[in-house]
Amino acid sequence: MKLRRPASAIAAIGLLMIGGISVWALGPISLNFFTPEMVDPNKVVTFKNANSQNLNGSDLVVPAPNFPATKGVELHSAIPGAVAGSIHDITSFTLSFNYFDTGADMPGTVNVQSFGAVSNFFNYDPWAVSGGLIDPATGLYSFTFTEQSTSAPVNDNFVPGPNFPHNQSFATATITGDAADLSTFDMQNSLNNVVVTPGTVGGQDRLPAAVPTPEFGSVFSLGGLLAAGGAALWMRQRRRAS
Repeated sequence: MKLRRPASAIAAIGLLMIGGISVWALGPISLNFFTPEMVDPNKVVTFKNANSQNLNGSDLVVPAPNFPATKGVELHSAIPGAVAGSIHDITSFTLSFNYFDTGADMPGTVNVQSFGAVSNFFNYDPWAVSGGLIDPATGLYSFTFTEQSTSAPVNDNFVPGPNFPHNQSFATATITGDAADLSTFDMQNSLNNVVVTPGTVGGQDRLPAAVPTPEFGSVFSLGGLLAAGGAALWMRQRRRAS
């Protein structure tokens, strides 16, 4: 005689198993990349050449309630250009770090977000993102952010435009997530495990106060408004004269 286990009991066992896994599994963290940046974090990393620099996980970590008013690390370019006084654009950054769920014996989940900025007529698109999990056995991740033609470069001689509080165009990298997940990330990258490598291929050399021009679409829209306003004023003046 076979005993049939009630469906409700099977469901309960399933829920217990799922619950047991979820206790151990790490929730996702997010790597947030902004350029140009309007917030001024405490940690500043300035590249004077294309060599990599190492950071602690705590340098990038920002608890959820404080983000995005607070960011992790500033990334600057002070790489000398070919012309005296100029600075070379950084056109890409690669960030590598560890995030492994020891309880589930698998890599933790990392989400990636890239952001641009809008300031008056200056619209900057986010940098493109590529990369991901490199080594499942250790939870090694590597992400590359690359400047687009409609993005702002990273260069301390580049001024993003009106309403930006800094006379520099720099990027920020921030890790966000729940408290337990941030603690794990911090612990696994506490010995300068985060590696930041700049790419300068194709970058421009910029002299101080190299202010960009507005995008064509914005200029066209502004010109159209001015033209329309001028035409309306001319028509009013013509009616008064007649």
